[in-house]
Amino acid sequence: MNNFEIAENKGRDLLKTFLDQVGATDQQPTTNKFDPVDYFFTYKEKKVVVEIKVRDLKYENYDSHIIEDNKLNNLLEAKEINNCECAYYINFFGENVVYWYSTNVILNNATSSTLTCNRTTAYDNGKVDKAVWYIPAEVAKIYIKVDGIWYNQIIKNFE
Repeated sequence: MNNFEIAENKGRDLLKTFLDQVGATDQQPTTNKFDPVDYFFTYKEKKVVVEIKVRDLKYENYDSHIIEDNKLNNLLEAKEINNCECAYYINFFGENVVYWYSTNVILNNATSSTLTCNRTTAYDNGKVDKAVWYIPAEVAKIYIKVDGIWYNQIIKNFE
């Protein structure tokens, strides 16, 4: 198993712990490493699609987080094609912190730019310029896992 597959599986496993806790149903992780999105589920009768990223804890305290333009477009397209009511970009920082960004929040708050970065996340195979969106971290819904339970600063659902 390569680093990409390890990170993908870790993100899916972490998300599953969250979704199991909140009672999400019809949980369907995508299976092909080239699938444009990572996970589908149903929550309170709403179909949801997500893109998951697992990041090092050191990036949590940045003022903004990044989503590649093509990842945002894939989320929006999957939302439409699969008749989903919600689409989220989910960033795990370590194993106990998660930031949820809805695509609506991203489109209304993020700024687009170009960034020179690694061609792929899992290993260094050269640099490339990518279209990205900088999302202000303050617009995320943040959950912290304590003793195996996910909590928000104000305990509510994540709609």
